[in-house]
Amino acid sequence: MFYQLIMAVIYLPAYNTFRDNLDDLHISIVNKDTSKSGKTLVNQLEDTYNKQKKCS
Repeated sequence: MFYQLIMAVIYLPAYNTFRDNLDDLHISIVNKDTSKSGKTLVNQLEDTYNKQKKCS
């Protein structure tokens, strides 16, 4: 019971803060795969990034 109380006090406020600041999260992806599937992944990520950049 004590553990559950401590987790509720610590985890829930941190979760809400993280969720509110999720738009400010920066992610880096390193892709060393030079195969066809690796290039497809790179193209999809670039397309998605460019679309999101245009919307904002």
